[in-house]
Amino acid sequence: MAADGSGETADGFRPIKEQPPTVALPLKGYQLVGVNWLAFLHHRRLSGILADEMGLGKTCQVISFLANLYSQGREGPHLVVVPSSTLENWLREFDKFAPSVPIRSYYGNQRVELRADLEFEPDSFYVLITTYNMAVGKGDRKFLRHLNFKSMVLDEGHLVKNMVRVTPNLIRASRYYFFSRFRFRGQASSRYKELMRIKVIKPSDVP
Repeated sequence: MAADGSGETADGFRPIKEQPPTVALPLKGYQLVGVNWLAFLHHRRLSGILADEMGLGKTCQVISFLANLYSQGREGPHLVVVPSSTLENWLREFDKFAPSVPIRSYYGNQRVELRADLEFEPDSFYVLITTYNMAVGKGDRKFLRHLNFKSMVLDEGHLVKNMVRVTPNLIRASRYYFFSRFRFRGQASSRYKELMRIKVIKPSDVP
């Protein structure tokens, strides 16, 4: 899409040329490219998949993308769904990369009290982090579906296939961003099959 001298595209998207002020640690050039790509998708109201080889910092790219939305005063909240084994790491990474972004975790045995707390103080968080197990739980899913998330990020996006099998009533969000840590090996055909393990869901697919 054509851009003017400032870099702004014809539909009003302005690329992120410098690291967002809410991101505490320096991003590498290719990571800033990833943040821009996510920001462009968000601007165009599109969903997408961020998938490349392990160790390239996809978690910090997603956190930086959300931190940039927060610094611009964009409306929230946003939901991040992760495997249970990575929940604590996500909380640590948010604290390290974007300490000014208000986040909450939805997990544990005190969820009845937590639901009341989140409903009573909806402005206390900009990002909510939960797990796939929570996202498919009957009571939890019903609660999460009513929070009106502006976007949903799914870590290890290929797990969504199992999530859809368990329940067709997915959590609503305006946009969906999937990403996985791939180890690409073998021929191009096998790489394609690995990518196709992710089922892309459009907002219109969600009842």
